[in-house]
Amino acid sequence: MLNLQHLKNLVNTEIIDDEDKLIAIKKDEYEQGDIYSNGKRRTYALDSYKEIKRQMNPRADGFVDLIFSGSFINSFLIIESKTKDKLIFKSTDSKYELLGDKYNNSVSNIYNLDQEVFDNFLDKYVKKDFIKAIKQELGQ
Repeated sequence: MLNLQHLKNLVNTEIIDDEDKLIAIKKDEYEQGDIYSNGKRRTYALDSYKEIKRQMNPRADGFVDLIFSGSFINSFLIIESKTKDKLIFKSTDSKYELLGDKYNNSVSNIYNLDQEVFDNFLDKYVKKDFIKAIKQELGQ
């Protein structure tokens, strides 16, 4: 019989196999100015910078999008958290820590994904492959 840890590993493997799709979902949220994946958008302190950003990325309509050159979001990957039993977004860009320190707080984290969004991703991309992997493990 498969134990719980083995099942978690199977799920994580399937998620990592579709990593590019999950990162694309997060990138789309950033491009819309939804950096916390909760529909609440932050504004820039300076109206002049807000206008510059609005021109650079009309989809965010001048709200904080964490995208300037694209190097931050384009270097995203998914890793297993060392402190928690879960997968997290990580960027290899040098601004990863800086942006996390600036925008993360006790309530919101720019590296999270809304549970409903994640559940939809699982239903659309992971569920069938996970079931197939379980059946294969069970010899069916």
